[in-house]
Amino acid sequence: MSLPDIFRHRRRELLFIGLAACAGTGASLFRNRHKTEHQPRQPDGRLRSITIAWPSPTTTHVLQIARQNGFFAANNLHIITPEHISSATDAITALQTGKADAAVIPILTWLPALHDGLPAKIAEGTDAGTFRLLVRKQNGINRIGNIPGTTIAITGKDSADKLFLAALLRRKGIDPFNAITWVTLAPEQIPEALSSGQIQGVIAQDPIAWRLLTDKNTKLTELTGSDSGHLISRINPALGFSDAFLQKDPDGASALIETLKNTCDWIGKHKQQLPTLLAPLYPDMDDAQLADMLAHEAPPVCLTGKALRHQVAQYADELKLIGYLPDDVSSSQIARSFCVDDADH
Repeated sequence: MSLPDIFRHRRRELLFIGLAACAGTGASLFRNRHKTEHQPRQPDGRLRSITIAWPSPTTTHVLQIARQNGFFAANNLHIITPEHISSATDAITALQTGKADAAVIPILTWLPALHDGLPAKIAEGTDAGTFRLLVRKQNGINRIGNIPGTTIAITGKDSADKLFLAALLRRKGIDPFNAITWVTLAPEQIPEALSSGQIQGVIAQDPIAWRLLTDKNTKLTELTGSDSGHLISRINPALGFSDAFLQKDPDGASALIETLKNTCDWIGKHKQQLPTLLAPLYPDMDDAQLADMLAHEAPPVCLTGKALRHQVAQYADELKLIGYLPDDVSSSQIARSFCVDDADH
């Protein structure tokens, strides 16, 4: 090989080595950047106030434990829960009008609202469900197949209870909107409606459902609910933020997400302490009654990221079954679109 050929060959070797090194460095930078982008944000410790539209906050265990045990204070959060928010509908309105930064409402309520254009994202499942379908014992309703032809009460203007039962019935091949008559009654009206035969059952959540179930005058039994079987690990209420708040203060969102997760973890490890801590919320229950209710509720479930999206997709499937979401959209795509991305918090 001539001297010029040797030089040309050597230049090609050096060029190849240089390109390989650049490629390796680029790949390493990409991996590091990718890893950094998908690591959850860490709370920055800055003092901040967040307004959460949280229906029935005084009987929300996660919220009350977080306040009592200083979990919010530990992350420098001052949490405001407006008193006028009495339903998921109120919470959605508060988000739409900018009167709340976040909301905690059932996923069954979140998804139709988000599909209709609500500018928000679901960030975290905050609790397990306490849906209970209660029926009158003497009416001969001993399985789901006996439900057609009955009248079932719901206890408020929100649809989550109704949608939970509707999806359950649809999976059993029952048309939930034509096979059942639905009525809306206040909790105090239900005993009389049962006694008169106006209704044969009620779908509600604790503490309303538990009070009705344990009232000897109602003579109710729990036919099914979210506290048993595969449903015990399902989330029900979920924390979501307005798009405006996520853009303005992603670190604040991260701080709240971490706070609620820490609270759920604590509740799971200290269940024996809950009756004492929560007793002030239930002045009409003695210690034994409250302990019994808590013992019959599912353990706390707090989910984010992939696990959250998986359950949101399951809920989307159920809402499709009953016509509350369109069939032609992928449930996994719905979950990706309506949940906070891992890199955003």
